[in-house]
Amino acid sequence: PELDGKEILTGESESGLTSQPSKQKITARHLLSHTSGLGYPFMHPLLIKYAQTPVGQLHKDSKFVAERFNRPLVFEPGTGWLYGSSLEWAGVVVRRLHGGMSLEDYMIENIWKPVGLSAPFPTFAISSHPEYKARLMQGAERAPGGGLQPYEFWQGDNPVDQEGGIGLVVTAKDWVAVLADLISDAPKLLKTETIDMMFTSQLAPGSLGLSMLMQ
Repeated sequence: PELDGKEILTGESESGLTSQPSKQKITARHLLSHTSGLGYPFMHPLLIKYAQTPVGQLHKDSKFVAERFNRPLVFEPGTGWLYGSSLEWAGVVVRRLHGGMSLEDYMIENIWKPVGLSAPFPTFAISSHPEYKARLMQGAERAPGGGLQPYEFWQGDNPVDQEGGIGLVVTAKDWVAVLADLISDAPKLLKTETIDMMFTSQLAPGSLGLSMLMQ
């Protein structure tokens, strides 16, 4: 229901940002192809300004996906492409359609076990899986003197919610198992026609692209 009839940011005036109600319903295809009109606050000029308003600041630190990513759209669903919180919302949909089970539990039963993996499974909570954390690729950042220094880029887990767009920790073996299934003659995860659809264009001619939206 949070995605029903969302406002679309259209510009700004002397009194603030302007908007209009969306006319198209957001579909699963929109969420999975980043064509929903939802964006991250740093990916579009109007969303940057919205994030600075009192209402935009309201849930910026919330641990709940449906609160933190509940922002206006920047185009009518299905008419453009913008990298953003679409996959976070797809995760919310998956959880609600399966009795509120966590994304991690859903993926264990519907992805990792079917492709033949056994515990420890990929996780959203790396802090409770030392066997995965020990193998985490190390990061680096620029040091004041110009060189590099270690950087702990993994900032921790969200103990309250799990996001469909970020936070899952996997090994190369885990992910290769998924890729191998997708190109097999008898895939277990998806129907062959669904896989074929993944390799076709999801944008109609004349759709808004990121470069146009950022102007």
